[in-house]
Amino acid sequence: MDALGKRLAELDKLAAAAYEDKVKGAIPEAVCFQLLKRHEDERMNKLEQRTNLSAQLGSLPGG
Repeated sequence: MDALGKRLAELDKLAAAAYEDKVKGAIPEAVCFQLLKRHEDERMNKLEQRTNLSAQLGSLPGG
């Protein structure tokens, strides 16, 4: 769970950095959108993994 949380926070930072690079003109808009899409896809995957893991942990005896 900790690793998923850390990666989700990292993905948020990466998305913000990609947007800032676009605004500064450091990367083209198309590249920015590709990066944002990739980060968002991974973020959604990690959120699903976290939900599934929470459900599995909650179904354990004493959980």
